[in-house]
This record gives sequence, structure tokens and C-alpha cells, in this order.
Amino acid sequence: MLHLSSGRPRGGPSGMRRGVHGAVVLLLGAMMATLWVALGPGTPARAQTDQPVFTRYDETLSLDAQGVATVVIDATFDTGNGSSAGPALSFPRRVEVPPAQGRPRFRQLTNTITDVTSPSGAPTGVRHTSTVDTDLFRIGDQTNQIRGVQHYRVSLQIDGLVTPTDSGDELAWEAVDAVDTLARNEASFTIEAPGAATSSRCATDLQPVGSCPITSNDSGVSASVKDLAAADAVRINVTYPSGTFTDVSEDYTVHRTLADRFPLTAVDIIGGLAFGLIGLIGSVGYALTQGRDRRWDSSHAGDRKPPPDTRVVTGRRRRVPLRTEPPEQTLPGEVGFLLETHTETDQITATLIDLAVRGFLTVHREDDSSWTFRRTQTDASTLATYERTVLKRLFPKVKGRIRVTSSTGEASRAKGSFTTTREAIVRRVGALGWFRVPPDKARFRSHRFGVVICMFGLLTLIPFVGFMGLGLWSAGIILAGICVLAIMPFTPSRTPQGSAVLEQAEGFRQFLSDPDPELIDWKHSGDVFSRCLPWAVVFGVDAQWTALFQKLTDEGRYRPQLAWYESLHGSVWATQGHIEALSSLTSSFNHAVAAADRHAAAVSGLDDSE
Repeated sequence: MLHLSSGRPRGGPSGMRRGVHGAVVLLLGAMMATLWVALGPGTPARAQTDQPVFTRYDETLSLDAQGVATVVIDATFDTGNGSSAGPALSFPRRVEVPPAQGRPRFRQLTNTITDVTSPSGAPTGVRHTSTVDTDLFRIGDQTNQIRGVQHYRVSLQIDGLVTPTDSGDELAWEAVDAVDTLARNEASFTIEAPGAATSSRCATDLQPVGSCPITSNDSGVSASVKDLAAADAVRINVTYPSGTFTDVSEDYTVHRTLADRFPLTAVDIIGGLAFGLIGLIGSVGYALTQGRDRRWDSSHAGDRKPPPDTRVVTGRRRRVPLRTEPPEQTLPGEVGFLLETHTETDQITATLIDLAVRGFLTVHREDDSSWTFRRTQTDASTLATYERTVLKRLFPKVKGRIRVTSSTGEASRAKGSFTTTREAIVRRVGALGWFRVPPDKARFRSHRFGVVICMFGLLTLIPFVGFMGLGLWSAGIILAGICVLAIMPFTPSRTPQGSAVLEQAEGFRQFLSDPDPELIDWKHSGDVFSRCLPWAVVFGVDAQWTALFQKLTDEGRYRPQLAWYESLHGSVWATQGHIEALSSLTSSFNHAVAAADRHAAAVSGLDDSE
């Protein structure tokens, strides 16, 4: 662009004549410069932006007889008020074409830049990167920034644009997207082919209908668009008579995006729903039949010795009447497992207190609110295996002698933790015959079966999705496996004997959770507080139970005589709150057992790493 300045007129007639002459010359020069800019092939107006733009963008696509396209891009690139390394051009690697047998298809395109020139002298190096769907070509030199207006001529070859169909030879062209620019002020597209087109269509992503006018004649197809945004792409579809192109190289894929892998056809949806429903119905059916408890069809809940001809039924658990006594011939730890169907730390804590009540150890509360345990001389050979393991963890042998004093702190560091106690509880309940299948084994079977179904569903992704486009079938199979995994907690089912014990335990829990002193037979119950405390722990209601007896003690209605428990001042009768303090024993020992398990797991992990 020319920048002209006017001269200043001199004094006198001759100066006036020279001034008029100069003004005429200046005016003529400005008119000629304007005409040259308007009519000549000179530089277009600068972009009024700080960002680079294409002020002119022309693409010419020439097809040969085999459908191979030679594309020539003639463009003007303006860096605006700043500098740039050069333009970046992106080309699609896949283009959607007419479907085959109702399934979407995409042509695989091959984009190859054959030549780049710049009449304005800009750097023409090319850096190529690609993704699954796009080829990206950056033109220029990062170390040699350009400014102002630059001209580029880019030549490339594209193979795969033409698709022979029954209705004719189809061309689908997603015109190049200039990704690094804000706009293409004016763009034109021309398609030349061996024959005349029978139909053509042009569309853009962001602009309204009619903003991409297209014309077709014997010489080819052309379209023009103005004010294209950077994110706007131009799509041109042209149909030629069948046979216009011969020996076309065809390379298709049925997938382009994740959504294409799940086309949601009727067959796919019906199959996916069928597999999912089979898994859901099968899982629920198994849980309702095999996973439900068996019980005797007796009129008395909790009857462990019904008449010989009593039949076994399944169904909802009956309403259990309140009981003031625990289940006969049972222990708190094993009944706790019957309730939960897995081991919990409160089962071990309840066993500890039960052993103390029965005289195998004593519990002492210290000034710092910690707890100390002392082993008595009572013979433990008649105890259940899991009870003996609790004593062994608390009072292990040291140099051939059994240690007779322990604490919650030492319990938290017990060698081997209480894993053997948990395993012994599981074996004990299994020997009692309270479950049809041991709970751990029942859950393992369900888990293994569910995992196998899920793995099978994942393996079917290759044939179903990759070759058949039936992604929902695989999803349905995986859903069926998840349904099987979801019923895992409901698979343990109790025998009639186990259900009878459970009904007795639930009736006893009602009494302990809301204890009524009027229901206690004080004359014949013995030390009812101590005898029921382990059960209150395993039912999770020890706070209510101890609070009741603390209140009775404070009122003078109950005088505790606990041979197994020694409070701060040697007597639970000394001051208020000593019975209630036993609730903290539950939480303290639960924490000790959990800490022992974590310590054992950490030691085991270190041993494995070594």
C-alpha cells in the first residue's frame, strides 16, 4: 500500500502555480494508486485484528479417472498486528459416506502434501502431526517468525474421496480447516472431474442455510463462502453418474467415534436388553430361591426342636417375640457371626468379656483410662478353639512361660493379629450347621461367577463391537455379571436350625436394646448384668445396657458384685460411673483388634516385598 504526503505551497505567483501543479499531481497519483489496488493483483487490505487470519482462501480439487484428488490451495495469510510462525492446515482422515446395509461407514483418506511455495518469500517448511481423525500440517518456521501479509500455494494429494454406490459415484469433501486462524474472510472451492455432476450440495457447521451457494456446470462444481469462523468447516457432497470413475481404491471403516461403536440399532438394543434382563432376572431369582433362609414351618418362632414331621419352608422372617434369655447352648461370638454372616471385631470383644465373666481372666481399669487384663488359673482346655485363640493372643508364651498380664496396647501389637480367631469362628459356625453353605464359600462362588461373566463380556467386545457393531450386546453381558456380583452379600442362606437360633437371638436383642428392669427375675437371674453384657456387645447395644445398670446402681436398686471387673478404686460401688465405663472397654478393645490386624498386614507386606 502506498503512503503519499502533500507538499506545502510557496509564496508568489510562480509558487502558487507550482502549488496547484503539485496538488494535481498528488491527486492523480492517489487516483492511480487506488485504481491499481482495486484492479491489480496487489496486496489485500490488512486485517483489523491482532490475530492472524486468511484474507483469501481458494481451493481447487481435480479428480482423475481413479478418483484420486489433487488439491491446490492458493491463500493469503495476514498476521495482523503481531507475528506468526505461519498457518496451520488440518485435513480429515475419515469422511462419512452413504451407509451400507443400514450401518454407517467412513472412508479412510490419505493426505499427502506434495509442494509448498510462497511467492511472498515466507518460510515453507512443513511439520506433520496426526490423530485418529485428523492430519495436521504446520507451515513455516518457529524460529523465523513472519509479519504482515504472506502468500502461499500448497499442493497435496487426497486418496479416498470418491465412493461408488448404487445411485452413483459419491464425493464427500470436508474442506480443509485452518485451525490456527480466527477467520477466513473469503473462501472459494472448485471441483473438477472427468464428468458432469448430477447433484451437489454445500453446507457449513456454524453459518445458516444458504450461506454456502454452490453452482454446477459442465466445467465443474464451485462454491463460495464469506466470513468463515475458525471453527467453521465446509462440507461439499457431489454425485456423479455411475462409472464416471473406475478402479477406485476403497478403504472403509464402520467406526469413527465411540458413539459409532454403539449405533443403537434395533438388533443391538434388543440383544443388549435381553442379556441384561437375563442377568438381572437370574440373579434376583437365585437370591429369592437359593439365597433365602430355610426355616421350620412351626407356630413358635425360635423353636429349635419342632415335631419330626415339620416341613421346611422359605419366606419372610416371622415376627419374633421378646426374650429375656439368650439362645440356648450358644456363645456370643458365634451368634454374632450368625447375624452378620461375616466376622467383626465386636465378636472378638464380646468373646473377651464373656471369658472374663466365666472366670478365665479379670479386667482392670487404670488411672489413665487404659485397660489391663490378668489371666486366672481356670483351665481353658474345654473352650472352643476361637476362645482359646483369644487367650493365646492376649497371654502368649514368653520364654516357655505364659504371660499372665496384658493390656489393650499389647493386644494391638499381638503377633499374627486375631486372624486365627476369625478363622476359628468361621469353622465353629460351619460345624454347628447354621448355614447351608459356609458364607465365605457362598460369596466366593457368586463373586467368581460374576467376574467370569464380566470377563466374557469384555472379550466379546472384539467380535461384537469390532466386527458386528453390536456394542450393547457386550454391555448387556457385562451388566449381567454386575448383577451377579450385586447379589453376593445375599447369597449366604441359613438352615432351619440356624434360622431358629437367629429368631431367638433377635428376640433377646429386643430386650437388651430397650431393657425393662420389671422384666428381670432378680431372684433367679444371678448376676444378670455380667451374664448379658457380652450379648449386648455383640448386638451393639452395650451402651444402653450399662447405662441402665449404672442408673440402678446410683438409685441403690442394684449392688454390683463383679468378680471379673475391678474399677479405679477397687470397687464398682465406690463412685458413680464405673459401670458405664465398661462401654469404653468395648471401643478400646475393638480399636486394639483393628490395630493388630493393620500391624499384621503391614508386617506381611514387608515380608512379601523382601
